[in-house]
Amino acid sequence: MLNFKVLNIIGLILSMLGFSMIPSVLWSYYYNDSDIQTLFYSSIITISFGMVLYFITYFYNKKKSTKKELSLKDGFSVVSLAWIAMSIFSAIPYYLTLEGFSFTNSFFEAMSGLTTTGATVLGNSTFYIEDLSHGLLYWRSFTQFIGGMGIIVFS
Repeated sequence: MLNFKVLNIIGLILSMLGFSMIPSVLWSYYYNDSDIQTLFYSSIITISFGMVLYFITYFYNKKKSTKKELSLKDGFSVVSLAWIAMSIFSAIPYYLTLEGFSFTNSFFEAMSGLTTTGATVLGNSTFYIEDLSHGLLYWRSFTQFIGGMGIIVFS
């Protein structure tokens, strides 16, 4: 059975991910790009989902739990599920901004950034990286920064 503390931590991580989308919105605003709304909506969706998950599991944990520490199994679960959840929610800006870009391609682009592999589906028969808006290009770069920092923190 999945521990609610794991979901609590994932909710907190998703909320922080949503807040990390805000600089992309500001960057788009600075350059007066057309994707300000979609980046803002992506941020709001991610923050909202993370906060709902966090508070539901927080009150459940507060009511039921006596154990404060996470086990090794819980730690592995947090890392695995958080990486997948972050990739899903990191894909939302691509999916909402790039018209005709499938969620599979968006997920690949987000996962590529968070794992810092550098692989991309942009450029072949879809959008060219150079044609992305400033805000989305910042988000793409920032996901790679988050992924690079994640490797350091997990190590």
